[in-house]
Amino acid sequence: MLLMKSILIKQITNTIKKSNDKSDMERAENLAGKYLRGVARPSYENIILIEEKLSIPFTAWKDIKSFLSNNNTTTKEGNTSRVQG
Repeated sequence: MLLMKSILIKQITNTIKKSNDKSDMERAENLAGKYLRGVARPSYENIILIEEKLSIPFTAWKDIKSFLSNNNTTTKEGNTSRVQG
């Protein structure tokens, strides 16, 4: 379970980062973790990026923990993960 969540955090981090700068990567990783715990919601811009690249629908962010618990998340790259909050 934790491994799957780690993979999704990494995928979201790589999607929302603005540069390869270490501090930006850390910021993006921190945000991705908050998004998946439901502590924060992504910006509209990031929701669109995540939907385009990772196929997590816009509406999932209303209750991301339930969405992740009840759905297999398949990215456009073909990676499939079952993530539980």
